[in-house]
Amino acid sequence: MGPKFFMQKPTPTEARTRRGNRIYRNPFTLHGETRYSDDFLLAVKKSGERHRLNLGSDLEKAKKLADQISSFLTVPSHSFADLFEHPDFQQLKKPRSYQRRLRSHYLAEPNDHAGAKHAPLIGEVIRRYEANAVHLSKTSVVDATNSLRHLAAAISNLPLVQRNATKQQRDQWRKKTDAVPLGALTLSSLEEYRTASIRKAGDDQLERGRRITTLNSYFRCARSVFSERMMAFYGDFDLPDPLPLRKIRPMREPSRRYVSKIDVAEIMTKAKKRFWLRELTAEDQIDLPPTNRSDADLIREDKARFVILLLTIACGLRPKEMSRLTWEQVDFQRRQIHVGVTSYDTPKARSSECSIDVTPTVMAYLEEFRPYSIFPPFVVPAPRLGSKEPAKPGQIFFRQLYQWLRRQGIESQNPLYIFRKEAGSMIYDQTDSYDLAADFLRNDPRIAREHYVGRRKRLEVEVPGLSI
Repeated sequence: MGPKFFMQKPTPTEARTRRGNRIYRNPFTLHGETRYSDDFLLAVKKSGERHRLNLGSDLEKAKKLADQISSFLTVPSHSFADLFEHPDFQQLKKPRSYQRRLRSHYLAEPNDHAGAKHAPLIGEVIRRYEANAVHLSKTSVVDATNSLRHLAAAISNLPLVQRNATKQQRDQWRKKTDAVPLGALTLSSLEEYRTASIRKAGDDQLERGRRITTLNSYFRCARSVFSERMMAFYGDFDLPDPLPLRKIRPMREPSRRYVSKIDVAEIMTKAKKRFWLRELTAEDQIDLPPTNRSDADLIREDKARFVILLLTIACGLRPKEMSRLTWEQVDFQRRQIHVGVTSYDTPKARSSECSIDVTPTVMAYLEEFRPYSIFPPFVVPAPRLGSKEPAKPGQIFFRQLYQWLRRQGIESQNPLYIFRKEAGSMIYDQTDSYDLAADFLRNDPRIAREHYVGRRKRLEVEVPGLSI
């Protein structure tokens, strides 16, 4: 019997991964014949930046790598720079367009002269800061640059950007503020701006306190652009000496002592009926936004909202920690949730990294919710909009949950932080210990003492002779 010959299965020109990502081989023409590259490509876009990433010639490995890249880039704080520097993606080749853009960050500014220093513009400092602040999260970098631009606009009498401004309006505002010389931020101009801003509050002490808190935040974030670590990258800049932003001292802020004004038990009972059991009232039916999603999607989203509330009040998790929480961090056997550095997120502080003990009741809800989370690896599933996944997983859950909480009387920009404060206050009320409240919230004890205590029963003095 002669040898058998098997025809090799042709490699497909494109394929879909388990998460629905499309990978393909690039077509090209040779001698009038259409051919395809050996390696598979993945086209990705984030924050206006688009690249085609080479995944190699192995189909199954390319599919797996494409899903890993997609999951990594869905994290709001992750960028292409983080992707290429991450140890899990060292095999990726950096696209030529990315390499050209990376080199452009370190090119000399137009007014640079060899061996000479020059007075920089706000935009020059910001570009140098963004290129070298690799040790910071994207959120920290954005807060610092926006604060510096805000101060530059304020002292230059430029209109401040509005919260509902379009992308084009924001880009125009950045161009104007980037053209302001850094030397314009003198100590006198900054103090005059702060004084004028506080004076606008008049006799309203609440508004005065809010303005002081906001201004302290602006100065603190903008000052981080000129931290000791970053000063090494400004050697060719003729910076003011001393730097005005480093001479500004914060003003005394109002007390942040939290006083409970809500009934957590009542709100959680309503939330269970509304989101977990989906017993919609007439008011809930009216407030439902029009949608083309299926009933299964709506059920999954509502249950996810209840899980978010439950993890906030019972475990003290922050919104960002919940949106990036993976099932691998949930230990059902030991009844713990492990908060630490993952491929998708870095905790807020070193004290935030720990294992949180979870009650059997909360674990039972998570166990029941697990089949609904069909988009691994995250506990809070990212809703799909057709074949497109949102840039910020879980965003729709938080936005609509905030709207519902405000209707329950929690008037706050971020109502979930009210629930964290309630959780800290409840722990203190039960244990009479600041340290245990801080340990539960994974905060510094000084912060717990200042912010999260307001439920403790005070002693009451019975004045004799006043009985009715």
